[in-house]
Amino acid sequence: MITSVKSSVLNGSEADPVIVEVSSNWVMPGERVTKGMTASGISATAASQANQRVRSALLSVRDPEGHLPSCIPYTTCDLEVSVTPSQPRKKGFESGLDVSIAIGILRNIGLFDESAIEHSAFIGELSLAGDVMPVRGVLAAISCARSLGLKRVFVPAKNGGSYEAPGIEVI
Repeated sequence: MITSVKSSVLNGSEADPVIVEVSSNWVMPGERVTKGMTASGISATAASQANQRVRSALLSVRDPEGHLPSCIPYTTCDLEVSVTPSQPRKKGFESGLDVSIAIGILRNIGLFDESAIEHSAFIGELSLAGDVMPVRGVLAAISCARSLGLKRVFVPAKNGGSYEAPGIEVI
């Protein structure tokens, strides 16, 4: 299954739209997960760091009894992430894509319907514990999402403040 999630990356004082595609390749019972997560369209360093943050964040999720949900895919599938377009170069501000990657993974395992994300953009960095961390360029990301005609943009609560923009819901 492939899920596309809208996001943006900071480019100077403006944000450029990107699509984060996540593909989950399930392994059969008894087989080993061979790759974990691989990524294209972002630097190797950013891909490695995103893998560590998203993996740790998802594996820190627990049900009310304290158990790891069996549906978390890092133990049951190889993940491929593609960020397009690969130009302009997304250097230095790629960590804001963590939430989009996690949303794509969670959508692929059926935690919510495609309609929940189709008119939305997501930005934010994940901590190893699963907290959504603040990022730079929130106003630019909101403006970018509005220019794409999206209905909602999800931003980190830790960025503080209340963001309002005509024509788009900021959550």
